[in-house]
Amino acid sequence: MLFIGFIFTAALAITLASLIACTILARKDLLEILRQRVNKPTLAALVVMLTFFLVFSLEFVHPVEQLYFDENIYQGIALNILMHGNALWCQYGTGLLHSCLSNQLYHDTIGYPFLIAVAFRVFGAGISTAYGLQLFMGFLSILFFFLLASAIFSSKRAVFASTLSFTLAPQLFIWSRTQAIPDLALMCLACLTFFLFAVFIKRMNLRTFTLFGCSLALTVYMRIEGILLIPIFALLLLVYGEDGIRQTATKRFKLIADALNNNTGFLLVLLFLFLLIVPEIYYLSTQLANPSYGQDYSNQQLFSFSNFANNYQPNFLFLLGSYNSANQFPLVFPAETTILATIGAFLLATTRAKNKYGMLLLALAWIFSYLLFYDFFYAGAATFGVDDRFMLQLIPGLALLAGVCISQASEIAGGIVPKLRAARNMVCVALIILLLIVPFLLLSPSITLPPSKMPQQTTIYDALSFFYANYNKVPASCMVYSFTPDLWYEFNRSSAQIGYLGSTDSQFLNYTRGYGCRVVDFGYWCNVPPYINSTCGNILKEYTLYPLANYTNPQKGEHFALYQILNKTK
Repeated sequence: MLFIGFIFTAALAITLASLIACTILARKDLLEILRQRVNKPTLAALVVMLTFFLVFSLEFVHPVEQLYFDENIYQGIALNILMHGNALWCQYGTGLLHSCLSNQLYHDTIGYPFLIAVAFRVFGAGISTAYGLQLFMGFLSILFFFLLASAIFSSKRAVFASTLSFTLAPQLFIWSRTQAIPDLALMCLACLTFFLFAVFIKRMNLRTFTLFGCSLALTVYMRIEGILLIPIFALLLLVYGEDGIRQTATKRFKLIADALNNNTGFLLVLLFLFLLIVPEIYYLSTQLANPSYGQDYSNQQLFSFSNFANNYQPNFLFLLGSYNSANQFPLVFPAETTILATIGAFLLATTRAKNKYGMLLLALAWIFSYLLFYDFFYAGAATFGVDDRFMLQLIPGLALLAGVCISQASEIAGGIVPKLRAARNMVCVALIILLLIVPFLLLSPSITLPPSKMPQQTTIYDALSFFYANYNKVPASCMVYSFTPDLWYEFNRSSAQIGYLGSTDSQFLNYTRGYGCRVVDFGYWCNVPPYINSTCGNILKEYTLYPLANYTNPQKGEHFALYQILNKTK
């Protein structure tokens, strides 16, 4: 098991290093494209949008853990990578994971924990670093999306409108202020990869192909559905171009055949890229073979038509803004974006742009590949827990088409009033204000909702608040038995999964023999079924406990405590 953890870390380290190296090698290609496609006004607009995103996020959007305890697990894996180069989930270990004695493969891919580990190495391990990295991912998402829009659109209005639509997406703000979720990183790196694909198509050389391939390899490690990008790009590679789909496909087939037969460098790069993602392919094969995929649902298929029947309606309603109320948080999305994107798709198909079908296919393939994936996935409904985060993958494609709609509407207005040169800009500004800025302002109360009013942050928020206020009451010499040991690792306490309490495993007993005290963490999971009456209830009956910290709220039915174990009574 340890071996595969080291392989994952090595593959990700090589992938990231290769991406950085290829960026340096292809810098002239990148700079030339940017000089051609980016001017001072659009660059100034980007700076304003990035500044607004940071200021609004830091001043008004509350930082709070949304995907409770998965986010701590990602950080625990990051500590394991940082301390041991091992991309596995530690089941018991010392504070900050200076030592870990038992590991297992987690059901989510380990790309984002690797990035967290890099941030921990640079800025220090802790939740503040995790929060900072998450916000940085949101920041980079806007930057990479802008580069993508600039690379594929000749119209500066389309670039500006689509980037603004993306920047004002409520989900971007909400999920940039949580601790650690891989979904935002997947969207962020996907935007980068689509941009680098556009650069490769324009330059058609081995440098830019290798750069694009390394970015794609890193992206697919973020989440299991990242692998969907490979067939999307395989299709786009054949048809994306300015000569029309049929002529482009004919040329590309010949080009690819020639490269496979005569270009040794191209073959070596393909082999290198394939080797980079072999660990991820292995990971997918093991995890997708598990029908529960991290949850114990009886008779629940991972992908099925019955899942589709349950998921397609809430996902469709989400895109229509049907859940935009505080009691449905974080289900916040402006229907105007979906309407603009729908109209934009039709307008794009009717333009005279040389690459209109390629651009349309890029946006639609990006949207519908992920929408259908989540429709068929057992936990893919936007209303399933906090799985509206999955909808992040739809936002870039929708924003691209929304930008097209605003740009094309401006052009149409200019054609109607040809003598009024300002007509295009006036219509563009009016549409942006009415259909992008006003909807954002109307939804801002939900985006800035305080944690105490978030419907999913009831017992869980109180449990985490109790932990942060009282973890330091546990002496450093103690072993903490917890459902969430990763929380304790990060705050420099030794911890083990609560199931190890009373274990007769010889390795575990030898490992814990030197601890002067043992503590049980009665947190969130000890307040909900089935553990409140099973695991936690049995501990109360079988051990004499001394409360190091205690909190009870009879109105909510909450009881949190940190109990030191004095002795076993049964």
